[in-house]
Formats: sequence, C-alpha cells, structure tokens
Amino acid sequence: MNGHAGQSGLTLLEMLTTITLLFVLASLAAPGLRTFIQNNRAATQANELVMSLNLARNEAATRGNRVSVCASTDGVTCSARTDWTGGWLLFDDRTPPSGTLNAQPGDDEILRAFPALQGGGTATGSQAAVTFLPNGFLDEAAPVDFALRVPDCSGNQGRDLRINLLGRTAVTRVPC
Repeated sequence: MNGHAGQSGLTLLEMLTTITLLFVLASLAAPGLRTFIQNNRAATQANELVMSLNLARNEAATRGNRVSVCASTDGVTCSARTDWTGGWLLFDDRTPPSGTLNAQPGDDEILRAFPALQGGGTATGSQAAVTFLPNGFLDEAAPVDFALRVPDCSGNQGRDLRINLLGRTAVTRVPC
C-alpha cells in the first residue's frame, strides 16, 4: 500500500491564493477598523473627563469644601494652561486662591492624577482649572467648556463638554 495515498493538504498555489485573498480582505478592513478605534477613543476620552469632573463635584459635597480639577503635564502640579491634553489633577482645594494647587504640607491634597490623552487626542478647555463648591455648583462666573478631538475620526465623533453653573456636565457630539 502506498504511504502517500491518504494524505491531504494544500498545494503551494492554493496556499498563495489563500494568503493573497486574506491580504486583500485585511487591507479593505483596515481603514474601517482605524476609524472604529478612533471613534471609540473619542468616546472613551470624553467619558474619562466627564467622570473626573463628576468625581470632583461629588468629592466637594462629601468633603464640605472646594475640590478642583486642573490641567497638568506632570501629574503633580497644575500647568495653568487651557490645554488639558497632557492630563489633569483632581485635588482637595483647601487653601486660596481656588483652582490653584498649593503643595505645601497641610495645604491642598491631590486626590487623583489622570494621564495624558492617547492616540493623538487633544483636549482644550476654556479655563486651566475648574472648581466645585461644597453645594456642587461651579465656583466660576461662567460655564466652562471643553473640546475633545481625535485624529482620523469620522462623522459626529468629536466631543464638546459644557459644565453649567450648577456643576452639571453635558456632552455634545460635533463633527470631527
């Protein structure tokens, strides 16, 4: 009996055809996958900023004093810039002036540091810091706005955030 009669497998031509077909399908799917990833990243980054603002508002009510969120590039100091892309800090704002992190012992306390945005995303605020009062209201004269954008997103996947004077955050989808 012949030892090769029961073997099955792919010939070189069949394997090359299969690999070529897989390559063509993957190249067609890749742009759509990148758009999907970037659109998902836009939603995730907006959710993280909203969550940190809501946490600050909640902490202000729980602690009975001001709690602020400020732009930060190093995770330990406020940057005093309206570019929040490098990350932000949430801190117990015990000492004046409000919205300014005083890092001396017994002064303000950093509660949480948030990392920089990933994937080329940008976040720009109308202010460098947002302060919540113990009643949950903003310690600001006007609402605070943020614009979050990621490269290569599609449709209405950009996000604008607005914190009203009552301290509530609203998210609006905008064109990329």
